[in-house]
Amino acid sequence: RASPPDTFATPAELVRWLRSLAAGDPTVDLPTTVLERPPPRARSFTTVDLPTTGLERPPPRARSFSLVARLTISYAVQLVAALCVVAALAVQLTRSHLERELDGRLRAIAESFEQGPARDVTSPEELTAAARAWLAALPQPADQVVVVRTASGEVLSTASSLDLRTLPGGADLVAADVGKFWRLEGPGGDVRALSVPLTLDGQPAGTLAAAASTADITDRVSDLVRWILVAAGVGSAFAIAVAAVTVRRSLRPLSRMTDQVDAVQRAGDLGRRVTQDRRADEVGRLTAAFNGTLARL
Repeated sequence: RASPPDTFATPAELVRWLRSLAAGDPTVDLPTTVLERPPPRARSFTTVDLPTTGLERPPPRARSFSLVARLTISYAVQLVAALCVVAALAVQLTRSHLERELDGRLRAIAESFEQGPARDVTSPEELTAAARAWLAALPQPADQVVVVRTASGEVLSTASSLDLRTLPGGADLVAADVGKFWRLEGPGGDVRALSVPLTLDGQPAGTLAAAASTADITDRVSDLVRWILVAAGVGSAFAIAVAAVTVRRSLRPLSRMTDQVDAVQRAGDLGRRVTQDRRADEVGRLTAAFNGTLARL
């Protein structure tokens, strides 16, 4: 008998070998039907309840702004921020300058009294008479007042709509025995004041107080802010328009390259090339690198 092979590739090969063996030996009684593969084993499945939360379709992606729009908006934000800083500095410097100018006027009034009537008097009575005459001849705006308090407590003042004695802290200003600047709250805004003690032969002889409203400073600063806003608005609009045109022209080669790359992707033709300008910037290097990639592919 022929020895069987070590392995059979298929059941059909086994059947053929057995049939040949049976044909040579009649005593071998083998079935002549082809071996069939047993039916597949039935599989059992278990029902699993899957969570339904979190499986919803994500919302559609929001449409993003173009690169030109993003760059223009970024430039506009930076420009507005810079203008706000410059405007704030300009307003603060202007207010400080006007306040120093006002302090200089108040100081000049006090020096004119000390170097004028107060220099030649020798008694409190002469100081009172000299102060009264000096105040009567002193021209003063309606929002500015000069007050002289004598040693006897009499208060002399210029004609003005500003009354220091009715303001919070005004009585302390008139009776002050130290020289310093004051800031009081008035009905129309803050009041800037200067107190100067008067002496005769080294003895206290009264107080000189000069005060002025800062409403004019507030009005001038408000006008400055208004003009700054107008100028900043017009300048910003012009600058943003110029920036948008400049950015669009600068990104035009990149937009053209994007269209050509999309055309290559849609056509599937790796033999096509992107038009390369004679540019040494980033766009030119990107175009050369892309064309080199296509050539290697």
